[in-house]
Amino acid sequence: MKYEDKYHPSDQLIFRSLEEDEFELTSDYLINLRARQFSRDHKSQLHYHNTLEIDINHGVCGSAWIDGDNMDLEELDVIVTPPGTLHSFDFIAGNGTFDVLHISLTTLGKYLNIKQIFGSDYTTMKRITYINPAYRELASIIEEIKKIEEKDFFSQLKLILDIFGILFKELRYYPDDSKESNILKKVIDFTELNYHKNIDLNTISSFAGLSRSYFSRYFKSLTGTGYFTYLTLMRLDKAKEKIREGQSITESCYNSGFENVSYFIQLFKKHNDGLSPGKYRTKLYE
Repeated sequence: MKYEDKYHPSDQLIFRSLEEDEFELTSDYLINLRARQFSRDHKSQLHYHNTLEIDINHGVCGSAWIDGDNMDLEELDVIVTPPGTLHSFDFIAGNGTFDVLHISLTTLGKYLNIKQIFGSDYTTMKRITYINPAYRELASIIEEIKKIEEKDFFSQLKLILDIFGILFKELRYYPDDSKESNILKKVIDFTELNYHKNIDLNTISSFAGLSRSYFSRYFKSLTGTGYFTYLTLMRLDKAKEKIREGQSITESCYNSGFENVSYFIQLFKKHNDGLSPGKYRTKLYE
């Protein structure tokens, strides 16, 4: 099969949890496998999605945040992220490779009775642990996936069933679906849908049903970053999307929620190694 990024422009991030057919991490493919390399530091913002994600780390350094747990990537060979699980990554520039496999349960459901296997709300999936020494067996399966043709459905399905066989041997006894996680998901969904609007502390704390002061502490304690830093980084990535789509610098600024073009350019350069929006657009066509 082709070993490439089918779903994402090279620097596009996913922040949302909409149905799979409503955003970029979607296709008729049963699986998507891509190799990521990081020539500069890169932050994958807090997000979740409806696919099962398996990451194989070949020498990439940095950190992972998964549903409240912080982990050093240097100590991790394999990471499994169940559907609907909040996670983010901080990657440090280097020569390693980070293999990312997504298994579409929506597409898989066309061929298997997903509700019977995993429960109507993916109850079984929620019991999958994120890291486990037994998961090292998954690395060899990922290597097999690299060798098969992307339209070889039956080979893909066999390997997916092999993956599930390994995962289900290591299930947690109780699912972990905390109230805090649910609130955080609601905040992420709200931000995804409203990033282009004026969001102040009153707005977001009221939406979360928390006091202003508690919301600020709550978000940072769970994610390690302040909410408005998260919002700014999301807006910058949305602005990149709009520039790639052909919008002008001014349009991408205002349509991403920024109110001042000069300030937008300043922030863009700060978070893109000095690269201005104009130079970013020029590089797209080089």
